[in-house]
This record gives sequence, structure tokens and C-alpha cells, in this order.
Amino acid sequence: MNVRRSVLFGGPLLAYVASLLHPPHLVLGADPWRFIGVHLGWTVVLCLLAWTIVLLVDGVDGVAATAARLLAVPFAVAYTLFTAFGGVAVGAFVWKANDLPAGERETAAGLIRSVSHSGLAHPLYLVASLLWVAAVLAVVVALRRRAPWPALLLLAGGAGAFARSHVSPWGPAGMAAVLAAVVWLELGPRRAAELGLAKRLRFGR
Repeated sequence: MNVRRSVLFGGPLLAYVASLLHPPHLVLGADPWRFIGVHLGWTVVLCLLAWTIVLLVDGVDGVAATAARLLAVPFAVAYTLFTAFGGVAVGAFVWKANDLPAGERETAAGLIRSVSHSGLAHPLYLVASLLWVAAVLAVVVALRRRAPWPALLLLAGGAGAFARSHVSPWGPAGMAAVLAAVVWLELGPRRAAELGLAKRLRFGR
């Protein structure tokens, strides 16, 4: 139970913190290390979010629950690739470009912009975001008869906000909603009743 709740609450909480720490943009001449560090941290956070999705449908049967489990891994992989390309790689370009002579920085800035706004960046973002939304919506459908609708709507709304952007204000707002929904689903009366029933069955009471 401690591991379960550490993951369930820790994943969205760390994602909320990472979104808050995420710089709104990175320009040539700025210190890139916070930008790089946040995106390196997303690797762990995304794995926890994928695990959170799996735990939310733990013990639930059906097509939607199976879909949520299957979508969790490709979501984490796709979103990690997106953050590696749009975050770590671009941050590394800025890091090295900051060391160039002043006369070469404008050329470097143009190259960085061409990469960060290339035809590869948007598809990576789109695939990662769609997989995230699809996985969370599968959770919502799987739990539709087991959980309160306000909590499920909060979960779906938070996922949609985070899908739009993991940068403030959408990222922190979305993850705050996801965290609130997960806490509600995990600690709500229905979940407590299920745990009580499981204990009674386990001890034959």
C-alpha cells in the first residue's frame, strides 16, 4: 500500500513540481542548465505517471482497463522522446552556442530555432500528448462505474490541460487537477469500502 500510494501521489506531484520549475522559454545567452535539468528529470517523472495509470486500473477488468495498461508504456516512451528532443537537445545546443564568439551566435541561434521548430518537433509533441490523453481517458472509461464522476471529470480535464503544454500555466494546473483526482479516487469512500471488503475476505470475517 505504501508503494502504491507513493507512486499514485508522487507521480502527479513531481510532474506538478517539474512543470512549475520549467522555464517558459530558453534563449541564447541564458543559463541552460535549469532547462536541461528539468527535462532530464522528466524521464523519471514520466515513468511514474505511466505507473500511476497502471495502478489506477489495478484489479479492473475490461477492454478500457486493458487499453490503459497497454497505452501507459508507449506514452512514457513517446513523451520521453519528445522531452529529450525539445528539452535536453535544445538545451545542449544553447549551452554550446553560448561559448561561441559573438559573431557566430546569430547563426547558431538560427540553427537552434530551425531545429526546435522543425517538422519533427510538432509530430513528437502530438504523438506524446495524444497517447497521454488516450491512456487517461481509458482509465476514466474503465472506472466509470466504480468511481465518482466529478473525480473522473477532474482527471480528464487535468490530462487535457497537461496535454496542451507541460509549461506553466497549463502544466502545473493540469497536474494539480490530476493529483487531486487521484487522491480522490484513492482515498474516497468507494475505495475505502473496497479495501475494507478485501481485508474481511482475506481474514475470513
